[in-house]
This record gives sequence, structure tokens and C-alpha cells, in this order.
Amino acid sequence: MAIVVQKYGGSSVASAERIRNVAQRIARRQAQGDRVVAVVSAMGDTTDGLIALAHQITDSPEPREMDVLLSTGETVSSALLVMALHALGVEAISLSGAQAGMRTSSVHRNARILAIEPKRVQEEVDRGRVVIVAGFQGLTEGEDVATIGRGGSDTTAVAFAAALHGASEIYTDVEGVYTADPRIVPEARKLKEIIYEEMLEMAAKGARVMAPRAVELGSVYSIPILVASSFSEAPGTLIHGGIEMEQFNRVRGIAHDLDVAKITLRAVPDRPGIAATVFEPLANAHLSVDVIVQNASAEGLTDLTFTVSKGDLGRAVPIVEQVARQISAGSVATDDRIGKVSIVGTGIQSAPGFASRMFRTLFDAGINIDMISTSEIRITCVIAEDKVADAVRALHKAFELEKAEPGRAGGAGLRRNVRCPAPGPDRSRKTQLLVGLASLGLALAIAGASLALFLTFAWPSGAEPRTRLHLGSADRFVIGEPIYFPEDQFWLVRQEDGSFLALYAKDPNRGCTVPWRSTFSFTDPATGQDKKGWFRNPCHGQTYDLQGRCVFGPCVRGLDRYETEVVNSHVWVETGRLVQGPPLDRPFHAR
Repeated sequence: MAIVVQKYGGSSVASAERIRNVAQRIARRQAQGDRVVAVVSAMGDTTDGLIALAHQITDSPEPREMDVLLSTGETVSSALLVMALHALGVEAISLSGAQAGMRTSSVHRNARILAIEPKRVQEEVDRGRVVIVAGFQGLTEGEDVATIGRGGSDTTAVAFAAALHGASEIYTDVEGVYTADPRIVPEARKLKEIIYEEMLEMAAKGARVMAPRAVELGSVYSIPILVASSFSEAPGTLIHGGIEMEQFNRVRGIAHDLDVAKITLRAVPDRPGIAATVFEPLANAHLSVDVIVQNASAEGLTDLTFTVSKGDLGRAVPIVEQVARQISAGSVATDDRIGKVSIVGTGIQSAPGFASRMFRTLFDAGINIDMISTSEIRITCVIAEDKVADAVRALHKAFELEKAEPGRAGGAGLRRNVRCPAPGPDRSRKTQLLVGLASLGLALAIAGASLALFLTFAWPSGAEPRTRLHLGSADRFVIGEPIYFPEDQFWLVRQEDGSFLALYAKDPNRGCTVPWRSTFSFTDPATGQDKKGWFRNPCHGQTYDLQGRCVFGPCVRGLDRYETEVVNSHVWVETGRLVQGPPLDRPFHAR
């Protein structure tokens, strides 16, 4: 029986009646033979209400206590859903994020998932129970509750699907992913399928149907994600890795984002390293920067403009003002009456005509372009906030997105065609495509407008990538029970002698993600006895032991690994460089 990890959003569990509807949906799925794990959000606007309540008490609630408060919303939903399942005669249990094994960093309100330890969830599933997990929350090394930010329940669900080797289904109040927001464009068309890269760009640029971090995890671990409505049986949209990653050279959708503010730092001295001086303090404060533009203002001076979310504007401005004083720059100006509109589609940057058609369409609609950024599959324009809806409608019409697409696969066949990625470098955490960086700038003249020079810097969303990871006390890791660290793609294995291996979770042969199969039985070549618990490639069958050595399959070598170190009984992993796996010490064999 397959494991399916479902997620139900706040609107899906907003009332007792809706919770009963979700329970009936889960019961039907279990009756079909699937084993169900469901991740739930807080009911309706509960989270917003809790935030407002906290601010009635104090203007500056302490982040740790806010996380304790906000985590209660999902706990309530999970308990009520289990009660509804019990009323239907379905065996079920609710677990908090901590009880379910989600381990996070200590950045309250916006923690990162460090590891999923799914042993408890797997045990409950093996007992025949439906497991309901409170989304959006986990446990830090210091055993504090931490929440993982906007879209946290989506991210939780996909992370558990990866750890449990299950399918992922996201249920919300819309029937899938549309070519544009149907509230703005009534004729917007639902997509049968969309590849990870396109969905990530749309999510990062304002399509609220799916959290960008969840799409990224799905891409990293090759997990197809179904997005559908919990209020109907209509087929949804499948997000997947593509059949063949050919360039389709057409726009798939129009995304927009109103949660945008602009900061301009004037008269910045033009010298090497100035960009790092400006943006490092923002990254250290975990503030995400998106579109960045630099243009000359006077000899030896430039103006530097970039966008942040409206919610981050209040924290970003004092930091920028302090930097301005340090570097003897000029004034700091802000504008929160702007928005972004983007066209998204595989191959549009390399094909001629897309940028010019976008700019001409906006010009014909009387919409001025303030800033521009691009990626391989996206072109984004920053425009006035009150023009965003007009821009979405105009672009949707100009690119004829209401028409059905020829030549794209769709429907049930997609699941059969999803396949492991070809060998090659993993771009999932290193390119602008998956971390929301700005791309190369454009120098463009639009309909007679004067030529302006745009220079876009690439900078990470949030803090800089980690290379040396502190995983906590060695005592928390059990000998012979691998723990998955999804953000950095490795399995940590404590060996019988107490040492640690950090095995990279990509097969050296084909690049597929290699999961740990605790119940998979295989004849140990060293002893000739059947033994449970192996790393096994689901795509091609390569099998590896707890030391990452190949014991079966057409292997090229053992699993690659990162260097580990135990200092004062604490485990550290160096992720800056992969060490090649051990060579084959025996020819591959069949059972």
C-alpha cells in the first residue's frame, strides 16, 4: 500500500463542517488502500487572529513566545480532524510537528527544516492509523517550538512525503494552478500540469496557490505534487519534473505580487565590494531581497534600488540607513505603492520576441515600467500598484493564454512519464531559479523611452548558504538509524563504532534521490543472511549499505559523502565539498 501525504489549508478546515468533509475525503482514500498522512493548517484566519491578539498585549512580542502561540492553531485543527475521523470509525492520531519528528533551525518565525525523523509517523502508519500532523512547526535543537514561515504547511507536507517516500497532494480552495489569478482574469485556464521550474517562478512571483519552498523540495527529491481543491472532485494540476526538458518556448502563466516595496539608496560610492557592504547586513537579518537595479547618477556615484516585501520594509530601512552612514552615501527613499507582474514559461528568455511583446503590451496599456529582472524562464516588471490588475489582464490576452496548449502532455499519463533527472550538477539550491535571485539586468529602450542602464546583482534570499553545519549532540542519533537532512540532501548515519557518515542522497550513477528503506529485505553479501534496512534507488534498483557501499545494481561507486567531525560530543558536517564514494570492491551481482 502506498503512502500519500496530503495537506489541507486553512480554508479547507475553517469550520466544523469543513473538517468533517476533509475527514470523509481521507476515509475514502484510506478505503481505497492508501495509507494517509495529512498535514493541516490552522482553521481559517486563526493565525491572523492570534497575531492580532499578541499585538493587543504588546507592540513587540518576543519571537519565541510568538512561535509557541502560533503553533496552537495547527494543533487545534489536527485534534479536531482526528475526532472527526474517529466519528467515522477511522483509526487516527494527531501529532505535533515535534512529535512527528520535524527538526528545525532556531530562527523563530522563519525557521528552516534541518531534518525529518519519521520513525514515529512510520510506526503509526504501519499500525493502520491515519496520522494527522500539525503543519508549519517543528522543534529546535534547544527543544523549543519554531514555526517555518509563510507556506509552512505546504513545505511540511512535501518534506514528509520525501522522508516517507510517499506521494504529495496539496488541497486548497482552488482547483489547481491557473494561467492567471481567476479573480482578475475570469477566462484564466487551469493547467493540467506544470514543471517544477515554472511553478517555482510563479510561486515566487506571487502565485499564492503553492509555497516556493515546497516546490523547491519537490524538485530536489523528484516528488510529483498534485494541487487540487478540497471542495470538489475536479482534477487538479500536477507539478512534476517534466517528460523531456525540452524548451517549449511559450508563456505558461502570468504571476503578480502586491507584497512589494522599493528601497533606493542614492549617491552610493562606486567602488569594488560596495554591493556586499549594502546587502550583507540585510542577509544577516534574514531579509530577502529580490529585484536589484544599479544606475549611474554622477561621476563616481550610483543609485542602488532593490525590492523587499512590504512586511520587511520596516526592518530593512534602519539597516540601509545605517549602511548609508557607514559608506557616506546619500539619502534613503522608499515606495510601497508598487507591484510586480511576470510572464513565466520554459525557454522564453532564449527565444526572440517575448520581452518585446511584454513591454509593448504594457506600453499600449499606458503602464510605465519601473524596474526589470529576468531569469531563464521569467521576465518580471515592477510597476505601479494600481496598474497591476490591468497589466495581468493585458498580458494574459496578448499571449493568448485562454487558448488550450498544443503539444503538452497532461492528465493521467503524467504520472507514468515522471522520471529521475539525468546525471549532472544539482542546481536546486545554487541557481537563481530556485532561490529567487535576481538575474542579469537588461538595457532596454521601450517605445521611444530614453535608454537606461540596469545592472542586477545576484544575492541569496535570506542568509548565505551554509557550508559547516552543526547538527547538535551526538547522543540524539541512534546507531544504525539514518536521519535525513532535506535542506542539504544527505543522510546522517551513526556507525557501530560511534563515528558518523554524511551520505549524499543522490545516486552517483544517475542522480536519482536514494531513500532509506527500513523495511526492505535484502541478502547481505558479507553474511549471506537476509537483512532489513538499506539505501535503495527507486529508479534503477542500486542498493547501498549503512556505510554507503554498493551491494547490488549497476553502480559506478559507493555513495558520495560529506566530511564529518565530532567536537566536544557535538556533530558537525562540512557541506562545502563532496568526497567521492568508495570504489566497488566486488562486481555487481543479482540475488
